[in-house]
Amino acid sequence: MMEIKTFSDEVNAWISTAPSGEDLDSCDQFLRQLSAYYSRYTVISGMNESIYSQLLMMCIRDMAEEEYKRIKHSSTLTDYYVKGKYPKATAIFEQCRAVKQLLLITSDNYRTLLSSFRQERILVGHMTT
Repeated sequence: MMEIKTFSDEVNAWISTAPSGEDLDSCDQFLRQLSAYYSRYTVISGMNESIYSQLLMMCIRDMAEEEYKRIKHSSTLTDYYVKGKYPKATAIFEQCRAVKQLLLITSDNYRTLLSSFRQERILVGHMTT
């Protein structure tokens, strides 16, 4: 589980190092690293879901009969029960899930920025020639 936390912290710290859109070589390298992080995320997210499922099964197995009767027909209540029972683990799982959104949004925004910047550079180049 610490590998998941370390990865999430690493990605969150790295995102803030994005280069300016004017430095196209650095932008290219940044996007390559973004792709590498996304590839690594696919492995980490599989581990994340597997560990969470195991934790859920252990929690249900160890649950008192009366508690189980109250939540057994609701996946939402079961999920909340586990999250309440293991808040630190839940925080790591949720942080990992948030990394996916962070990578996707950063990728979309960065590619849009670069596309706009390149198009602007092309237009300016045509106007000066």
